Amino acid sequence: QIPAGGEGQIRIKVNTSGYGGHNMKKKVTVVSNDPKRPQLLLTVAGSVEVFADIHPERIILRGNSGQPMRQELVVKPRASHPFKVTEVSAKSGVNIQYEMKEQETPEGKSYVVTVENTKTSPGKYYDTLFLSTDNPLKPKIPIHVYGTIATGPKPEPAQP
Repeated sequence: QIPAGGEGQIRIKVNTSGYGGHNMKKKVTVVSNDPKRPQLLLTVAGSVEVFADIHPERIILRGNSGQPMRQELVVKPRASHPFKVTEVSAKSGVNIQYEMKEQETPEGKSYVVTVENTKTSPGKYYDTLFLSTDNPLKPKIPIHVYGTIATGPKPEPAQP
């Protein structure tokens, strides 16, 4: 609480996840007991830096049951925010297998994450992989995984 005529600080923390490479603008309403200004609208705006290049941004596994489904995702640290991926884990991990390999490229280190479907029955699922990094600005990078398994084609009857 700030006494009448006094000064204070307001700290605002903004979740910038998903805004990398874009501008964002958020508004905050400050409520006070000052009869002249009972509410004050503050605007926080700025451009959000990209922490890493991730292609594709998410894993989508789609196909018929019994059909192999796998996808690779490449993570390249930016020079402005160097990091190493120290571990990969899954929120659930029930319907997927995953592995990560580090690779050297002319542009520097990158990480290739391969995700494979293990679900055998038709249906949908959702999971999240977490890439743990050694950079305190972003200790975990979430990667969303979507799976859609359809019923496979029925075998054709044998011809006489």
